[in-house]
Amino acid sequence: MSEALITGASSGLGAEFARQLAQQGWNLILVARRKDALQAIADELSEAYGVDVHVLAADLAEIHGREAVASMIAGRPVCPRLVINNAGFSIPAAFASQPWENHQGMIDVNITAMTQLSHALAKRIQEDHDRMDGAASRGGRGSAPPRWWAVDLSSSHTRRTTGDCAGRRPGRACG
Repeated sequence: MSEALITGASSGLGAEFARQLAQQGWNLILVARRKDALQAIADELSEAYGVDVHVLAADLAEIHGREAVASMIAGRPVCPRLVINNAGFSIPAAFASQPWENHQGMIDVNITAMTQLSHALAKRIQEDHDRMDGAASRGGRGSAPPRWWAVDLSSSHTRRTTGDCAGRRPGRACG
């Protein structure tokens, strides 16, 4: 069976995604900061559904945590077929009222980790001559025109990394 990677899997929606996929027979890689919570979910799902569940305790706000996930992807015998990037947070306060370190942590989890994970997966897909289908919400882009998008992690980006957009000018969406 295929393998899915879920970040932010120790509680809430991440844990529920893990339960739903395990029920369908998916093997799982669960990533979050709290190893004890991850291990409890892994034990629950392995016992209930007979799936293989691997855990990786990693803080995606820290460079060593992001590098651990990227290294794990590179070293897996099979590339995950599904990735659910559920890790993330917001700061419910006025921008200027918070120290910059809080905003940097949010950027590191919400943007840098997802981009670094996407890069590791794209490299792995390219090495395996494989393909991963992905979908992303375009709602997060707001109303800015495409020339202002700093990082494009939409499904068109995924298709570009797997060669489906051969012959298109760089920066042009496929699809």
